[in-house]
Amino acid sequence: MRLVHHAPASPRAPKGHCQFNEPAELQKDHGTVADRSLVDYMDSDGLMNLLEHAADPTFGDIDIPEMIKRLQVPGYDLAKRCFDQAIQEGVIELNCPRGFYTQQQIEAVISHYAL
Repeated sequence: MRLVHHAPASPRAPKGHCQFNEPAELQKDHGTVADRSLVDYMDSDGLMNLLEHAADPTFGDIDIPEMIKRLQVPGYDLAKRCFDQAIQEGVIELNCPRGFYTQQQIEAVISHYAL
């Protein structure tokens, strides 16, 4: 299970996007490509869906905490690619475990890099 952006919203656009090639995924590891709307994972029921997947061993090695942060924490997904740079440049101070940023830190990154 992987979380990818819809092609027009991909941070890799216009040079590429995060979408998966279904035949390639099937050949690589017998994976399938199934689209589910983000709405299915955004509210309390969505959080419960993610936790259900985390408890299901057939889903394999899923980084559920990262998915929860990307879906449930406002601005996290937008700012996540800039956190290391923001720390190095002194935009935010790393006063919490890496990867667990406060809303104030997230907003500082978004503001500083005009995301």
